[in-house]
Amino acid sequence: MVLDTNILLTYQHFLQALIAFLRSSCWLLIPVAVIRELDVQKNCPYLIDVFEAGRFVSQQPMSQLARQAYKWLLALVISHPSSVALQKLTEELEQLQKHKDGDTRILTYTYNIYHQAKSREVNTITALLSNDTLLRLRAQSAGICSLAMADFHHSPRQIKSHICDTVSILSNQAVSGPSNPSMAPRLLPWPAPPSQPPFIGTNNHVSSTSFVPFSQDGQFTFTLLLLNISQPSDLSSSMGPDQKLI
Repeated sequence: MVLDTNILLTYQHFLQALIAFLRSSCWLLIPVAVIRELDVQKNCPYLIDVFEAGRFVSQQPMSQLARQAYKWLLALVISHPSSVALQKLTEELEQLQKHKDGDTRILTYTYNIYHQAKSREVNTITALLSNDTLLRLRAQSAGICSLAMADFHHSPRQIKSHICDTVSILSNQAVSGPSNPSMAPRLLPWPAPPSQPPFIGTNNHVSSTSFVPFSQDGQFTFTLLLLNISQPSDLSSSMGPDQKLI
């Protein structure tokens, strides 16, 4: 499960409970962009809402929460090395390291993990946990399970079943064609899976095998989205005993 910065800042109590509950069945994956954002926010004085068990408890300075978050991550890497993984700087393309859009970097990392998991282990599910609606939309359109805290009522016990239900919906979606054949859109040939996932940018300059929509001035391009969601998925609708979540 890939974590966005907003989750690490405002839901630290939930993440601590999640680690204890899921144990070895789930990996928490932290992109380099998230660590960078925490580093920037450690000097930010703004107050943000903090939640415990799904309820608002207080407002705390972002600087304090950012410092707590990366100290917790550092301790977690030492105490639970089988439960958390930090993205290595060498795993990110140089052109992407210079990208100012943190969401694009997070999405690209999630997209790469998603395709690596599909090629290596069929029973592995990749999910993105974020309260950023646009980031979840971009991930969902790429076929990646994405969820917000409210989707599973902030409950560590419900998150796994919710992810399985979401994956089942994604794998069984079907788009009906128009009633008038003359209105049917021209669809591009289905491309072969890329040997290496492409860089996902936000300036509409991507490789021909990218499945991710991009926005510019509020306009989205979904050239391959209909093809993507109509394809059968190799993920089962429920998580079996040998299935892993990352």
